[in-house]
Formats: sequence, structure tokens, C-alpha cells
Amino acid sequence: MVACCVIFLNVAVEVSLKEVKEEWLKTAGPFHIRRVAEHYGVYDDLFGDAYFIPRVMLDVHYKLTDDSYLPVHRGNVIKPSEVLTTV
Repeated sequence: MVACCVIFLNVAVEVSLKEVKEEWLKTAGPFHIRRVAEHYGVYDDLFGDAYFIPRVMLDVHYKLTDDSYLPVHRGNVIKPSEVLTTV
């Protein structure tokens, strides 16, 4: 990921988005993901009264064509007919 420039107190600071995402996933990210899943009723629909906080972040891409891949995000819908293989 590219760096982002943040202006704080009239001083520009370059921030690595990759490092920010890694830190977020280690700290507040799993709790944010759980809250979003609760908001959209994912736990109710799939597990009833049970819930969990995700601890292992998956990086899944489905192959669409020879040089095109579809990433799986939290909440996107991928039809079986759109998927050739997982990578």
C-alpha cells in the first residue's frame, strides 16, 4: 500500500497505510469487524445466539480469468458461477 500524507498541527507526516492496517488488525480491527457483523445480523443469520471475534484474517482471492482475481471482502457476495478457483 502507498503512504498517505497526514497534516497535523500544520506539519505534514507521511504514514504507511500498510503499517496502519497491520496495527489496526492487531488492536481494534477484530472488534470493529465484529460490530459490523452484528449490525448486519450476520451472527443471527449464521449462528443464532453465538458470536465470535475474528482472530485470523484471511486473504482470499478467486480466479476469474487467467489474469484477473476477485478479492473476498467482509460482506461481498460472490456467485459460484463467477469463481473458477481459489488462490
